[in-house]
Amino acid sequence: MIKLTRLDYRLLHGQVVFAWTRNFGIDFIVVADDETAGDDFKKMSLSLAKPAGVGLEILPTKEAIRLINGGRYVRKTVLLVCGNTKEALELCQQVDEVKLINYGNIAEKEGSKKYDLSVFLTPEEVEDTKKILEAGVDIEMQQLPTTTCTKIKDIL
Repeated sequence: MIKLTRLDYRLLHGQVVFAWTRNFGIDFIVVADDETAGDDFKKMSLSLAKPAGVGLEILPTKEAIRLINGGRYVRKTVLLVCGNTKEALELCQQVDEVKLINYGNIAEKEGSKKYDLSVFLTPEEVEDTKKILEAGVDIEMQQLPTTTCTKIKDIL
């Protein structure tokens, strides 16, 4: 069962992944990221960032969708992580189990606007975000379980 879907351009990293896995009792992490799934060095680096005792799969987005919809993680408490709004949109449109997505960290880049402490969206990412909302998926911006949570629909 997917307990949390998170968008974070860094995917897995120290304090954040430990805080969320503890808060939700996560025992398995699925990283759905096309670029990372094809890069053995990045996959090795991410495997070092996961908490001990927590399983990890790093998959292309379409493969993650296929496995989630096929019931592979039904007996797991899953943190589903993606690295950009394009892949988040794909997950939200094709995985009925995703009803909420946490925008944790989206990097500042040219043409982006600040929406939260660590969430910067380009016009294209805003369009993806609107499509996620139109798909019936709620979006919260929150870095850690202990920090303030803001609903993106309230500020778009």
